[in-house]
Amino acid sequence: MVGVKRPMPGVTYIPNAVLEYYAGEGVLKDETLSDALTASCARWPDRVALSEPGVTITYRQFDEITDRAAAALHRLGLRPLDRVIFQAINSKELLFAFFGCIKAGLIPICTLAAHRAHEILQIGGQAEAKAHIVSYAPVGFDLVEFALEMRDRLPSVEHVIAIQCGMDTPHGAPSFEALWQAEDPGTAKATVARIRAELDPYQVCVFQLSGGTSGTPKIIPRFHNEYVYTAGQISRFFGFDETVVSFTPNPMMHNMPMACFILPALLVGGEVAIATSPKIEMIAAAIKERRPTWCAIMLVHILRLKELGLIDENSFAGAYGLICPEKPSKLSALINAPAYTLFGMTEGLLCHTRKEDSLAAIEISVGNSISPYDEIRLVEPGSERDVEPGQIGELIVRGPSVTRGYYMSPERNAEAFTSDHYYRSGDLLSWRIVDGKRYLSFEGRVKDVIDRGGEKINASEVERLMNEHPKITATMCVGMPDPAFGERMCAFVVLAEGATGIELAEVTQHLDGLGVAKFKFPERIEIVHGFPIAVSGKPSKPMLRDMITQKLAEERAQQEKVA
Repeated sequence: MVGVKRPMPGVTYIPNAVLEYYAGEGVLKDETLSDALTASCARWPDRVALSEPGVTITYRQFDEITDRAAAALHRLGLRPLDRVIFQAINSKELLFAFFGCIKAGLIPICTLAAHRAHEILQIGGQAEAKAHIVSYAPVGFDLVEFALEMRDRLPSVEHVIAIQCGMDTPHGAPSFEALWQAEDPGTAKATVARIRAELDPYQVCVFQLSGGTSGTPKIIPRFHNEYVYTAGQISRFFGFDETVVSFTPNPMMHNMPMACFILPALLVGGEVAIATSPKIEMIAAAIKERRPTWCAIMLVHILRLKELGLIDENSFAGAYGLICPEKPSKLSALINAPAYTLFGMTEGLLCHTRKEDSLAAIEISVGNSISPYDEIRLVEPGSERDVEPGQIGELIVRGPSVTRGYYMSPERNAEAFTSDHYYRSGDLLSWRIVDGKRYLSFEGRVKDVIDRGGEKINASEVERLMNEHPKITATMCVGMPDPAFGERMCAFVVLAEGATGIELAEVTQHLDGLGVAKFKFPERIEIVHGFPIAVSGKPSKPMLRDMITQKLAEERAQQEKVA
């Protein structure tokens, strides 16, 4: 039967008539994520599924541990469709717990270790979470103690479980390892089989989170068969097989690591390499020991690894490629391996370039959707009117993996979706023709605009042009307060390898040579080693605005003191 059997209140499902079409095309199948994972473990029992420096876990071991984890969670009284908050740093234990939940039919809520009471109380309360799984590890904040405090303020939460603590029980919270170790493997497998037989392929399997650009992150339901489809499409798009070794130090609970790296590797018998800390030494250890072939590593981290001599021209030999949001040619030259652009959103759309695309297309575009069933339009921002070919417009999209609504958010849904159920991304894109083929080009955010005395500056446009300067690796432009114009533009730049500095005059001369209007020139340059990271795991412009605002205030205070 096509369509969900027992709809969850607050979840917007794709209409059955549309699902019939996707099912008829073989896009969405009667397969849950638990089904797909179990099949992968059975097919490749002796291959490495997970690794950390000095540790490997085979598919046979992974299957047994996650079975026992699912049985332990079931024994606690957690039942299919119960929601479980995750707040943990990257580790094999995190994936044991995550996929234990999937096998138990539970819905992981993918919050971040950096989230605090403001986010957890709203998200956990809205989702009526029954459990909270947290790392007990040195992350600069005691997440176990925090989760116990949140339990007292979230009436629905019944269990706090600690991972990465061995058999210890920090603050009295039960140890995840002790829980699963207490389960008999054979009995656990039978329990999981019974649960799996009742799971619905069209039901929610994960609650992902939006980036939170419009306030507290919104909950995005992702569904069993469409998540399997997305992971499979990544593998088909890039031609992965069981030899793939995926790696990213980004938080595993993010949709990009999960949908583009972890699931694609696990569902084809590949390996997920894990760095248990974002420290550069741990990233280097994972790369050296496991030789990943499919990676997402920030360019600033690659530069640092090169600077410290922790990687060389052979570190990514034979790789499918590394993905990066921009300047792939620069990354490719640094690592002596292919590099490709990406563009995506937790709400569902994923676009990439790949080896079949020309170097010109890879350099100037974000490629195309990985799914031929995604319907993409570019419209005048805030409207439903398509722009003329070649013009910049707001991307709206619908498709088999694109959400039809945020969880329990009718007001936000009214703003975020068109009358015909396209998702409004808030991103500005254009179509470009390269070698006779059409590609999407990212042009900025609808709201990423600096207002300089009434002149509107698209920050992303200037960033892209500045990144063409040989001394610059990455740029983020923000508005800085100004009494005369309201805002002027400040450009934060990360220097290219070998560059020792760059003057504002060099940047304005570069932009002038490109024919850029002078009102779009930055009026201040701040050189940084990297950009501050928000709780979402992405570079944060609000934090950069705060930095320059504070610096200007300090400079004014110093001037007044001298005067």
